[in-house]
Amino acid sequence: YLAWRRVLAALKAEPHGQMEPRDDSLEAPKLRKLALNASVLLLVEMLVWDRSEFLVLSRFSPLRELAFYSLSFNIAQQILIPSRLLSKALGANLLVERGRNPEGVARLSRDGMRYVFLLAAPSTLGLASLDRALMPLLYGSNYASAVPVLTVVATFAVVRGALLPVQAFLYMTEQQVLLVRFSIVQGCVNLALALWLIPSHGAIGAAWANGVTQALATSGLIIFASRRLGLSAPLTDMVRILLACAPMVIIVRWLASTMPPWPAVIVGVPAGAIVYLVGLKLIRVITPVDRVRLQSADATLPAAMRPLFRRLLSWLVPPGAGN
Repeated sequence: YLAWRRVLAALKAEPHGQMEPRDDSLEAPKLRKLALNASVLLLVEMLVWDRSEFLVLSRFSPLRELAFYSLSFNIAQQILIPSRLLSKALGANLLVERGRNPEGVARLSRDGMRYVFLLAAPSTLGLASLDRALMPLLYGSNYASAVPVLTVVATFAVVRGALLPVQAFLYMTEQQVLLVRFSIVQGCVNLALALWLIPSHGAIGAAWANGVTQALATSGLIIFASRRLGLSAPLTDMVRILLACAPMVIIVRWLASTMPPWPAVIVGVPAGAIVYLVGLKLIRVITPVDRVRLQSADATLPAAMRPLFRRLLSWLVPPGAGN
């Protein structure tokens, strides 16, 4: 609600002639409704969608299975924090774009999906590749049985990276009621899958139940946004990003399988990042337009990192490429 108020105030403060004055008394009821729907949606996601597996696990599985799934789930959520922050920044830009040029919201959302997926895909798939080194390193050899759980959770988490920008787009197009209803339905699907898989498969069943639900939710929301709201999902670009991740997954997983945990993490993370960047360059995922846009992002980086960031962009897309 406060974010909406601040954006409206910023838009009203623009130079005269660019925008008609707004009456706050007319906007307040709408803002309250949006805030209420957003709160209900957050509550549904927390209690029904993201946590239903914990309830079923605590009822039908040993405590160790609950611990395995809880640790894996929380690690995957932490690795998605940068993607969530980027998606929230996209949401703020969508608010401003909606006030200035409503027709540009779908285009900006499409670009946002690409950028969020550029970050989420290597993060989650890299986590899945390092599973057998990371879990014993963090929690000891007693948690080696949790490695397959982390693999499934982290692999499906890549779908969440595609879902975040779509949710932001639906927020901006006032589809909160749809999101609430959709989340309740998906929560029921998640609960049904959990009741089916967890009693016989424990934490692995919980991971598959949550992952399949996330995949169904992403597919459904993308289809709805494409057919009803004109969102052109960058599916081809997302496939190319996954192709750039494939060599990274193979190399990092080999390192995690052949080296002790500490060396595997120390070597695997930078090696995976380098291989991923090479893949982006060879497949030409980053375009000259992306280079121009990303150049403006260096102002948000520490001063010491800006030269490295500019050199990296110049290497991925040399100046003049595409001219």
